[in-house]
Amino acid sequence: MFAKNNPDADATTRNIPLKSMSRRFNNTRVIGSFAVLAILSTGSPILAAQQKSSSGAATFKTNCAACHGPDGSSDTPTGKSLNAPDLHSPEVQKLSNTEIATVISDGKNAMPPFKNLSKEQITSLVKYIRGLASKK
Repeated sequence: MFAKNNPDADATTRNIPLKSMSRRFNNTRVIGSFAVLAILSTGSPILAAQQKSSSGAATFKTNCAACHGPDGSSDTPTGKSLNAPDLHSPEVQKLSNTEIATVISDGKNAMPPFKNLSKEQITSLVKYIRGLASKK
């Protein structure tokens, strides 16, 4: 009787069929899986921040890297032929966020306008470009 009510005793000692224990374990595992999925689907600030920062990198890679290079240094054949500025340079980094956003949206000199980008994409690009200064 003591073994049957003792939570520290194993299933055999407590006279509980293993099939019943297996069913309880599987139910707990299913419920736990749903709990994890629920937490992940609501998102967390950390995941959201990572997604936002990576969207700037993805937008940069898709729209800017051909001329400015993958690192923003403009050390590419196209960047050199167009005299594209090094995005790490003090001249670029001293521009305000609004000025950089305007250059992205409206273009400047040989740089074409990127009217197809949303405000959010442009904002994430500006943040990404600001981050390049610390990477050189």
